[in-house]
Amino acid sequence: MNKKAFTIALSFLLLLSGSLVVGGETAVGEYKALEDENGAFFEVEIIDYDEEVELGDEVTIEYKVTNTGNETDTQDLVLSVEDEEINRDEDVTLEPGDEWNNTVTYDTSEVDVLSSFIEFSTDLSLLLESNNDSHSGKITVSQPILDMPGFTFILLPVGVIFAVLIYHKKKR
Repeated sequence: MNKKAFTIALSFLLLLSGSLVVGGETAVGEYKALEDENGAFFEVEIIDYDEEVELGDEVTIEYKVTNTGNETDTQDLVLSVEDEEINRDEDVTLEPGDEWNNTVTYDTSEVDVLSSFIEFSTDLSLLLESNNDSHSGKITVSQPILDMPGFTFILLPVGVIFAVLIYHKKKR
């Protein structure tokens, strides 16, 4: 392949991948950053929450939003657990540099706890969103095995079977 054909092929490949911009000083990926610098930007952060709880506990979730842009704006903030909205803060207005905090509680008593070989637990995804940003987390909800209804009915036959097997093994 000659040098000219190689240069054309490489330029075409870079153009398709977005690494080369024709007719401008700004790279394609920088467009959104420049657009955000000229307006409001609501940066959200989940500050604190209980990462591990037992089934039936209430989880306290504390979060904040900061307008890191240079204009005043009003936005809704949505807090979701497992893609289900649990709280919506409507019409939060922040001037540039302003910060706003909120605390929400979430009841885990209705969570479906998955069973595994060792423990009964499930992970819940946590998501806080503004128009500009999002922040996520994970809550592990577990159910103590001894608190599970019917657990003694499962454990009792297993214990009896093991006792009989041990008895017969010693008898031989």
